[in-house]
Amino acid sequence: MKTFAVTATAIGKIPRGLFNRLYEFLNDSKNADLEHGILECDAALLHSYSAQYDALLERGIAILGTTDGKSFGRNELRRMVYPLRDYKRAYMLFMNNYEAPFTNNQAELDLRPGKTKQKVSGCFRPWRGLETFASIGSYFFYPEKIFP
Repeated sequence: MKTFAVTATAIGKIPRGLFNRLYEFLNDSKNADLEHGILECDAALLHSYSAQYDALLERGIAILGTTDGKSFGRNELRRMVYPLRDYKRAYMLFMNNYEAPFTNNQAELDLRPGKTKQKVSGCFRPWRGLETFASIGSYFFYPEKIFP
């Protein structure tokens, strides 16, 4: 059974990047499954991964509870811990559904040229200008998608 190793000293301090290492491990596990033709995560493994996620999260919340309001780094920890707690389903989606990508970078990259143009010029004045930009830009920004 594949597991993510978290030592007692590591979880005691929640070192920076521990969640990142967990996600890298999960993504590597998913990619290995896909290479071997496995199209979904085993239920027992998924439960194990979820328990490891919860253990890291509980430790982060415990550390957050022991700090006073003026502690250095408290806001950064709070901004990291609460979204991980509130949006666990979204963070773990790529393991629950192997068709879901690990990141949404491609979606953000696809939007970038239009947002840059909009910021530079302030807006797209007529609707026709937006359509023209999109049709011309599709050949320059995404040629590998159009001409594989």
